[in-house]
Parts: sequence; structure tokens; C-alpha cells
Amino acid sequence: MSTSDWPSFLNNPQSINALYDQEPDLNSCDLFSFLLDERGTSITLGFETPHMPQHGRHEWDSASANSFEFYLTFSDVRQLNIQGWNGPADKDITFTRGLDGDIQHSTLGGSPRSLRSDRP
Repeated sequence: MSTSDWPSFLNNPQSINALYDQEPDLNSCDLFSFLLDERGTSITLGFETPHMPQHGRHEWDSASANSFEFYLTFSDVRQLNIQGWNGPADKDITFTRGLDGDIQHSTLGGSPRSLRSDRP
């Protein structure tokens, strides 16, 4: 699945669709945060994009606003393999939907290193 389809994985796709006519491509966003919740089974990724929402708050229209941050939280992560980290500049983000509609496999990384999450 291409990263342009990522809003379809959200519990509420309208949360991003209400802001953008065309949502930002995750591969073109800066990944500035990776939070692994050691108390639970979630991972939260923080992204920043220079593409301001077309349908945002009035204060976002000011000249001082030049980027937009958003977070994606993946819950019920069952297996996580970290094989290296090249930083935010070298990334390739993919999602694969399982038969039940949930994310079956996701990859965040670049070659040759990657971050993978698989559901058994």
C-alpha cells in the first residue's frame, strides 16, 4: 500500500481529511519523534510537514506558521523489530492491510536499515 493511502488506516480519517484536500506524503515529512510506550503496546510517530493544511484554523494562516506537526499512534503492536536507524532524512514508509482490515505489516526505514512491525 502506498503511503498516500495512510489516512485509510486511521480510526477517524476525517481528522486529516478535514484539514487537507490532499494529505501530505509521509515520505516527504520529517519524522521528528518515535515514542515506544514501554507500559503498553503502542508506538507514536511524530511528523512535521511544510505543507500547511488548506482548511485549518485562522491563526495557521499567519506568516509565522511555516510547518504543521501531527502524530500517528499505532496501538496493539504485537511484534517490533528494529534493525537500525538512519534518521529522518532516509526513510521509506509502507503499510500492508491484513484480511481483517488492520495493519498486518509496516515498514519505516531506508535501505539497508529498517524498522519493521509485524503482526503474527
